[in-house]
Amino acid sequence: MAVINRQEKKKSLLNALNNPKYEWRTIPGLSKEADLDTAEVMDILADLRKAGLVIRSDTPSKDGHELFISRDKFNRRSSLGEKILGAIKNRIS
Repeated sequence: MAVINRQEKKKSLLNALNNPKYEWRTIPGLSKEADLDTAEVMDILADLRKAGLVIRSDTPSKDGHELFISRDKFNRRSSLGEKILGAIKNRIS
């Protein structure tokens, strides 16, 4: 089995986040698609959020899972009002 470095894992996770089949993603879904264990997904998501590349939804999925989207995908799909509201929430939190 080939050893995958952290940068490749981040790329794999971002690819899963940008999968056009899905809008918002859960950790279990990302874990399955990126072929990473959930602890790695959570750790990498934390890094990507700190870097401003990933957004976590304030609202969980129907079954209670946290939801994530890449900032790039969010910016492409969001209205101006959603972007402004998101910016305000980020400054308040």
